Amino acid sequence: MSTRAVLTGDIINSRQIQNKDHLINVLHSIFHDIESRFSPENPFEIFRGDSFQVLFKKPTSSLRVALLIKSGLMSQSNENQIYDARISIGIGSVAFPQNNVKIANGIAFELSGMNLDLMKEKGRGIAINSSQSKNNSTLETMNVLLDALLSKWTKNAAEVVYLSLLFGFTQSEIAEKLHISQSAVQQRLASAQYDAIYTYIRYFENLKW
Repeated sequence: MSTRAVLTGDIINSRQIQNKDHLINVLHSIFHDIESRFSPENPFEIFRGDSFQVLFKKPTSSLRVALLIKSGLMSQSNENQIYDARISIGIGSVAFPQNNVKIANGIAFELSGMNLDLMKEKGRGIAINSSQSKNNSTLETMNVLLDALLSKWTKNAAEVVYLSLLFGFTQSEIAEKLHISQSAVQQRLASAQYDAIYTYIRYFENLKW
């Protein structure tokens, strides 16, 4: 067995979304971007129409990917309806029966699925649970604070966060792509509390799994 990260998510208030085809197209676009940059062990799977799951070989990339999904959904939402997802990350051992990733199972899958159910009760947006209990209490605290920051995002702020996290664009490059001023990009990143969020991403990516 090897340590992996499993991301399981579902769309918040999906029954209230009127244009489901647009939502699915947005999800496919985000997942294509992520797969091209971060090479998950298997492609994203969408099931039940509003849920998704993916397996990553490197757990360190999983938080960035979760934030890409959330920022991508918000930035590509319909004007009158904001898309959002709750995302549970499970980190632990994964087994590959018959060396087949399609039937992989293990602790990471169990943790990801169980935590997603608990998140619905608590109204949480991102949760991380691992088989290494030494990290879990710190990550739980960090994720409560992260949820508070994400709740203040606007559609415009999410758009610049997405481009920054996905491509590592500078403010000038984002400004050129969006046809806005660099100062506008700076303001949007500041309103998203990007520096604080990226500090957490760096901390998470340096953890040893």
